[in-house]
Amino acid sequence: MTRYALIAALVACLGLGGAASYLWHRNATLRAENDALSIRVNGCSARIQNIIKDMRSDNEIDAIPDDGLRDVPSGWLLPSP
Repeated sequence: MTRYALIAALVACLGLGGAASYLWHRNATLRAENDALSIRVNGCSARIQNIIKDMRSDNEIDAIPDDGLRDVPSGWLLPSP
């Protein structure tokens, strides 16, 4: 009788060990996926910030009246000697 109890306990321990191992690896996989998604979200956030910055810059240029575009400094393209 005790032999069967020991075998049942051993099988239960092996089953629990297998389940724990599966959950450990599943947790590692989910953490890696979470890190990858965080990186993608941060990339999207950076792109949005760049788009907003570009829109602000475009709006500043668009706000200049057409007559103001003729007032260009003489050395704007070439560096000063």
